[in-house]
Amino acid sequence: MGHAAILLKDGRVLVAGGETYLPEGGEQTINEAEIFEYGSVVVPSNRPPVAKSANYQTNENTPLDILLEATDPDDNPLTFAVVSSPINGLLSGVPPNLTYTPSSGFSGMDSFTFKANDGSLDSEVAVIKITVQAVTSDGISNPGASITIDGNFSDWSGLQSFGPDPDDVTGASNKLDWLEGWMAHNGNDLFIAYRTQGPIVTNGGFWAYQIYLDTDADEATGYGSLGAEYLVEGNSLWRYTGDGGSWRWQYLGAMAKAVNNNQLEMRVPLQQLGSPTQLRLRFIGRNAAFGGDITDRYPDSGGDVVAFSYSIGDGSTPPPGVGNGDVSNPVASIAIDGNLSDWNGTQSFGLDPDDVAGTNNQLDWLEGWMSHNSTNLFIAYRTQDPIITGDAFWGYQIFLDTDENEASGYSMGALGVEYLLEGNNLWRYTGDGNSWSWQYVGDMVMAASNNQLEVRLPLQQLGNPTGLRVKFVGNNEAFGGNVIDNYPDNGSGYFSYSLN
Repeated sequence: MGHAAILLKDGRVLVAGGETYLPEGGEQTINEAEIFEYGSVVVPSNRPPVAKSANYQTNENTPLDILLEATDPDDNPLTFAVVSSPINGLLSGVPPNLTYTPSSGFSGMDSFTFKANDGSLDSEVAVIKITVQAVTSDGISNPGASITIDGNFSDWSGLQSFGPDPDDVTGASNKLDWLEGWMAHNGNDLFIAYRTQGPIVTNGGFWAYQIYLDTDADEATGYGSLGAEYLVEGNSLWRYTGDGGSWRWQYLGAMAKAVNNNQLEMRVPLQQLGSPTQLRLRFIGRNAAFGGDITDRYPDSGGDVVAFSYSIGDGSTPPPGVGNGDVSNPVASIAIDGNLSDWNGTQSFGLDPDDVAGTNNQLDWLEGWMSHNSTNLFIAYRTQDPIITGDAFWGYQIFLDTDENEASGYSMGALGVEYLLEGNNLWRYTGDGNSWSWQYVGDMVMAASNNQLEVRLPLQQLGNPTGLRVKFVGNNEAFGGNVIDNYPDNGSGYFSYSLN
């Protein structure tokens, strides 16, 4: 705000500094005795708020409280609105205070989106990702035993442990003291169990329960002196991405687990570990998570054994749906509308790791399904990011071996591919097994919604097969990237689906 002397002269207003104001006739009257203040007012432009994405996790059939968060650079009051709802659960409450309730029996990944508004401008859409952990799994077999992930160790009776660990940790803040550990496996999964001296703490320190896994029996690769390729922290699985000495890990997902007082059981899909045939491992208890000062090692640091060894075998028994026909989902019909609620209760091919990074690598498979009726094959999948259906839609590739014979069709390791679905374009192979020669069959009916897609293929156009071998390939070259994401994660594997 400025101050100036005013002079009235010939109907003009002269202000010291050279500015002149001419009042319009009859509208303004300025007396000689008047002094007024003048100045310029700068009205700032409004800037949009910024909504924050976040990751949450909860257990199967367990509601989860979620607080939506956003900031506003102009400190304006904000309101929140849900943009897209979760697929496998319900939201209740008034934004920003919401409660997510997973669908009964659901476990896996779910998500929803929201935005914030400052009274005039919306924020960019943010994503809330939710991991719903499976708590139990019935009827899982182990050679000579059946393991149920329920926190009850009766399933482990008669199985050999790695031996007892001394009760050698003291102090109120040193809450983690290993007592004994086990492993078991079948063709699909690795099972881990352990007992500790005190109750297992799953909130505010669960990361302290660490198991390092060397899956290639090579100390020269992976993290530290063990050469660990994977780390289980609590029930979070991580894959090592560093140079051997740096602390760099990529999150793969939450493993199914159950805790009962001082004992824990966990299931880790062998496929997520690269389907190893043997393991070396160490249990590390980091009491710093609870404010303590003791690190408890198992095998005990005072002994001669520096790591446990565990043999899985030659891997000849494939994971579920990989190389056998145990995945089959006969249905009456599936509505092709981009809503995967029709798929509730069907068996998927399992979760794929969130293992693709880079701005231009926009395709990262998360989970896939097949189902069928008498006339159609239905395919559905979820990806980490929104599905792109434009010119780059061809990057979403599904290879179909319809005669289950690797000697015929396009050669892809154990697959002999007769048909290829690129986006929603179906192609039939016409080459000699190695050449890239395909004949266009037609556009299949499909619907995509955010990061999920459904598509319908008439069985007649596939030659009415009775079984399929299938492989999902995410070709990020379509988006200018350089990562090929295979599902199953092992590039030489495949899923098997039965239509009988």
